[in-house]
Amino acid sequence: MAALAIADMIWWRRAGQGIWWFLVAALAVAAAWLLATRISHTGRRALAAGVVTIVAAVAVGADYLAISQGWLVRQTTDKEIAAAWEQAWKDVDKAPQAPPDFTILPRQYPDPAQKVSTADTAAPVGACAQLGGTTAHSTLSVVPCDSERSNVKIIQQVSHPRECVRDADQSYYHNGPDGQWTACLDYAWQTSRCLAISPGKIINVACDDPAIPNKEKPVRVFRNVNHTHDCTEGGFAHPVRLYTICTETQP
Repeated sequence: MAALAIADMIWWRRAGQGIWWFLVAALAVAAAWLLATRISHTGRRALAAGVVTIVAAVAVGADYLAISQGWLVRQTTDKEIAAAWEQAWKDVDKAPQAPPDFTILPRQYPDPAQKVSTADTAAPVGACAQLGGTTAHSTLSVVPCDSERSNVKIIQQVSHPRECVRDADQSYYHNGPDGQWTACLDYAWQTSRCLAISPGKIINVACDDPAIPNKEKPVRVFRNVNHTHDCTEGGFAHPVRLYTICTETQP
């Protein structure tokens, strides 16, 4: 009976019903054994075996009869579940997708309070800017975030570049009559624009501009990751702040 009950559970993937019939059979065996205590040893074994066989046949037969008549619904198999998930993902891929918003990124600002405390400075946190000039003589000018001149976003303001969050994309160091400070920077990605990034130069450019090769177009944001493994063509990971910008290189 135990073997039949277990087979029933495995075949129909309904542990609840299988266990129920197993318990019924166990009770039947116990009752048969109690009744058989008044019978001889040989008769006791024969009676117990007969009761167990009858109960097993009735239990399993009733179980399958209930299924065949639709009284119990067979659970979906793993293969059917996998097929349903595959179809669901195909439907998602076919559905129109809203473009990702690269202006709202989790944990982008190491100290969000600086958006208020630096608002009146030359490099306010949260502002977009144009990083220009050369590596030795760079310049930083605050510009609107939707401007075609925008190529970086100010994410932090500290005294020295070494104090920037470790996964900042760039930094700008200023030391002049008005004091010493460093603007920690991320690339300013725009959904409809590309960035051409090379040592000492970042250019905000149209993605179809044939004059500038190897432009990076942002296509997706992954949150709570510290790598680019899930990006199709690579991207820019931020392992401290746990987000990744996936990009596709444009010719």
